[in-house]
Amino acid sequence: MKRYNPAASIISIFLVIGVSVGICANQAAAQQPARDARDDSGPRLAAPPDDMFIDIQVPAHQVYLGQTMRIEYDVYVASGKGQVFYDAREPEFSKWYAFEGTAAQPSQTSVNGKSYTKEPYAVYYISAYAPGKIPLPALSVQIPYLEDKPWITHQPRIIEVIPPPDPAPNGFAPGNIGHFKLDVQTTDSSIQIGQTIDILIQITADAPAPQIQLVPYEIADTDAFRLYPMVRDKIAEDIHLNQFRSITSFRIRLLALHSGNYTLPPVQIVTFDPSTHQYKTLASNPIPVQVIPAIHAFTTEQSQIHTSRMDKAEPRSITLRKTPHPKPLSLWLLLIAPILFAGAFIGIACHRRHQQRRDSQQRGDRIRDLSQTLAHAETADKQLVALRSLLDIRYGIGRNLAASELNSEIDNRFSPEDAELLHQKLTKLHTLSYSTHDPLGADDIQELTRILDNAAGGNA
Repeated sequence: MKRYNPAASIISIFLVIGVSVGICANQAAAQQPARDARDDSGPRLAAPPDDMFIDIQVPAHQVYLGQTMRIEYDVYVASGKGQVFYDAREPEFSKWYAFEGTAAQPSQTSVNGKSYTKEPYAVYYISAYAPGKIPLPALSVQIPYLEDKPWITHQPRIIEVIPPPDPAPNGFAPGNIGHFKLDVQTTDSSIQIGQTIDILIQITADAPAPQIQLVPYEIADTDAFRLYPMVRDKIAEDIHLNQFRSITSFRIRLLALHSGNYTLPPVQIVTFDPSTHQYKTLASNPIPVQVIPAIHAFTTEQSQIHTSRMDKAEPRSITLRKTPHPKPLSLWLLLIAPILFAGAFIGIACHRRHQQRRDSQQRGDRIRDLSQTLAHAETADKQLVALRSLLDIRYGIGRNLAASELNSEIDNRFSPEDAELLHQKLTKLHTLSYSTHDPLGADDIQELTRILDNAAGGNA
């Protein structure tokens, strides 16, 4: 007969309880959404079969530097949850040039055998500022129907950005990557000496407009024309047929100096096609221009006057009239004329002085208003407009100058240290205005104010 051992029975009971608790815990863990908590402060990682998760549609994981790529952020909600309203933390494109497109309507789909409502959150057309392995910015949303209302995000996505292959042809710019169309027209084909002719250039592309550059325009016959610097007139970006499109306009102005028939060189742009991995040079036709002498008023020679009527005309009597002698000037006119001249001179001088004071006051008020806008604007776009206006008013650096001309003017008017800092601030403002639109911070504004006030030749 087997003896009863109480200690062994107690141990067996605890083993059974432990195994049961472990099984229940595993089942409970299996029923929880498949997410990994990064930490207590960061969003959770969600993926199917969770009732709610995020995914990014990316056409490729390797692109060329400057190539535009379409990405789409989609939020998936299980069909049984109905319509869900959630808060979101939008992606911040600090390392990408981003243009927001139009998202599609929600649709029903199936992922791993589970039915979801796919809600496209946002569509962006992006291109990288620098080569390397660059992560796409994350989108986070909050689950409203769970008790702790957690934030969730998606798997990180890394895009490898590579430069175009070497050797690049002369005239190629890093922003000229994509598909381009070149259209060139002139304001006239025949002009006079002393008149100007404009070459109007329009480039349509799927690349960001601010980065597009033409081959520098040069003419061989510098005695016949004076060539002015190329000006970027305007840029426009939109979505056309579900594709990103930019339209950039340039203008080249020439002044005619000598008459003759001339052929101006074609306008060129060197691009790189990412679909064929080949460099291409787009060029217009050569531009014929006729320059004629300036038209002047000509006098008729005496021998060319037709005298037939004069020969047949009958003689007419001529009556001579005696011109009376001019009367001497009155004494009062001699006395009052100097007074009138002096009064007019004083009046003109006072008017000019008043006009100068008023112009100076208006200029000062304008500078103060722009400085306030630069310091307190809510977006980088407004700060950029205010800074360019301040440079125009205070230092005569035009607002419509191209990037190369603007950099040259800044280098000429500012000290090397201040010019380098001002280039950095302008680049940062351009980057912010193309991406997050966040304004510059207080430290940057203070540094900009110091540079503008201390510039050599500046007038506060």
